[in-house]
Amino acid sequence: MALRDPLPRYVSWITRIIGYSVGAMVIAIAWYVAGNMRLVTHYTECLDKPSARNAVKLTAMENAKALVACVEARSGIVEMLAFRPMKRLFSALPSAPCNYTGTWRSRRVDSIYQVTLGADGQFLAEPVKTSDRDAIRVTGSWGVVGSGDSQKMVWLYDEGHVWPPDVNPITNPTPDSFVLVEQNGSRTEFIRADERQPPCDR
Repeated sequence: MALRDPLPRYVSWITRIIGYSVGAMVIAIAWYVAGNMRLVTHYTECLDKPSARNAVKLTAMENAKALVACVEARSGIVEMLAFRPMKRLFSALPSAPCNYTGTWRSRRVDSIYQVTLGADGQFLAEPVKTSDRDAIRVTGSWGVVGSGDSQKMVWLYDEGHVWPPDVNPITNPTPDSFVLVEQNGSRTEFIRADERQPPCDR
């Protein structure tokens, strides 16, 4: 085949398909980025929005669900594509499986906390031993999403880091222990500190 000979038809079609696919992918990525940028604006507006709920003490979970509803109400099609994972996460909450409720000792490299996970979805974490002189008790809401080997523990705090939620994959779960993978890749070990809970559906 000479250099100037026309390309076979199938080659031309393959080239077009590849070109259209790449173009569609670029457009999809641009839409996703634009959606995320608009979501940041919606989050900021909803977090700053005065509300009657501020006069009533709500749990961190209730506040988070109200925030998600506010963002959803402000979002169009483009934003909803980027917002879908967060909406799916909160549609599964609250969820406080009984095999995780109770009192635990959480251990990291430089600290030990006593963490009580309540059946009502609330938690209390109190420092037992830590190198941080400013360590204080922490309260908020907790929940577990997913199943089997893909379970994740979700933390929502009453003060400080209010949003986004802290989501940690759960590994090596047993009736008396489990490990959380932190955002930075470190691991926090939880050992049951109270009596083993009665058997429940896992």
